[in-house]
Amino acid sequence: MKNISSSLFQQYLEIIGKSELFSGLPVDLCSEVIAHSQHRSFARDQFLLHHGDVPRYTAFILKGNLITLRSNAEGDETVIRLLGSGETCMEAILFPHNGPSPISVRAVKPSEVLCIDAAYLTRLSESNAQFSRNLVNILAFYYRRAMQQIDAITIQDAQMRLGQYLLDRYLQSEAEEEFVLAFRKADIVHHLGMTPETLSRTFKQLKKDGISLNNKDVSLCSPYALCAYCSLETSVQCPYIQTQFCSIKHHKIS
Repeated sequence: MKNISSSLFQQYLEIIGKSELFSGLPVDLCSEVIAHSQHRSFARDQFLLHHGDVPRYTAFILKGNLITLRSNAEGDETVIRLLGSGETCMEAILFPHNGPSPISVRAVKPSEVLCIDAAYLTRLSESNAQFSRNLVNILAFYYRRAMQQIDAITIQDAQMRLGQYLLDRYLQSEAEEEFVLAFRKADIVHHLGMTPETLSRTFKQLKKDGISLNNKDVSLCSPYALCAYCSLETSVQCPYIQTQFCSIKHHKIS
């Protein structure tokens, strides 16, 4: 573990600037947060945190992908969050202080992480209103995501679950008609509450809608191919909402 260098900070400045955690903070305060952080590299499948550990930092992902998960004694996993660059995890440890973690955190590919001291973040959240709002926004966002995940697993069929997941990935990728799945199929299966066989079968069902998978590359027959899987929550991310490109035909909001 090492302090983040000025050159590394400049390399990831765009990611830091666009993130919710640093939103609205002046440059000098961002530099102060960085000064209370350390840069760590994690190998594929390396754990940052195990269930029951007391975490000492919040993880800000500079590069790569992390998952948060829970597992039982038999090794069965439930993947809770799938995270990429600019996102954070373990921020909930600040409330309450020094509690054991209810989750594990694992890198699913080689990842670069900014480890921000938890004690410092606690003090900052108590003294800076903008940073407090940022934390509340992050926690509220993932609370809504958790509610959607529960709804998907308990109410929706496999095709709707996978379609909504792909639509969310598509909107985040800002691609035209092709994007790459950042996570392994095994992690997606655990996140969506499916079996590997169900995932394969559901991808075959989606082919009739012009949605195809080749290894990790997802291709769409048009930018609107996934619109049938749009939800009220997903629609707020859509660049075509409330424009001439959005219609009943292309944007079924449940």
